[in-house]
Amino acid sequence: MDVFEGPFAYHRIKTKWPGTPDLPMAMVDTGGGPVFLSDPDGYLYKQPWPEQKPLPDWAKDGISISCQAVKDPLTIEIGDGGDNFFSYRIDTTNLPKPVQDLTLVLCQQCSYMQGNRGMNIGGISALFNYILIDNNLGKVGFRSKHLATV
Repeated sequence: MDVFEGPFAYHRIKTKWPGTPDLPMAMVDTGGGPVFLSDPDGYLYKQPWPEQKPLPDWAKDGISISCQAVKDPLTIEIGDGGDNFFSYRIDTTNLPKPVQDLTLVLCQQCSYMQGNRGMNIGGISALFNYILIDNNLGKVGFRSKHLATV
């Protein structure tokens, strides 16, 4: 996970993840929720994000620390730090009302990340991408969906 972008140019920040090499950089979860971010180094969670929403109850669990919840459209770029990357935009404007409320919960420590730094790109990402998981090779592939098929 190399770059995370919010709705404004000043939110485009290189996170320099993976940080500690033995920890996961990104998790892929199609459970239906927003993007979760655990950012102990403070690349993103300290930024003032517009379109803030009330924190979900789970973010007040005592495990999640210094959280904010946002509704912003997001552009996420997943890459290897070189020429290989995949970028997609999460914009819930045209989705049904229940899906429009929350796109991201970012914390210094997010309980959904189970002590790891990085992101869980959330089930919301599956609304905008086809996701192929190759268990034999341990690889994950993404391909953008056209908005008409969402």
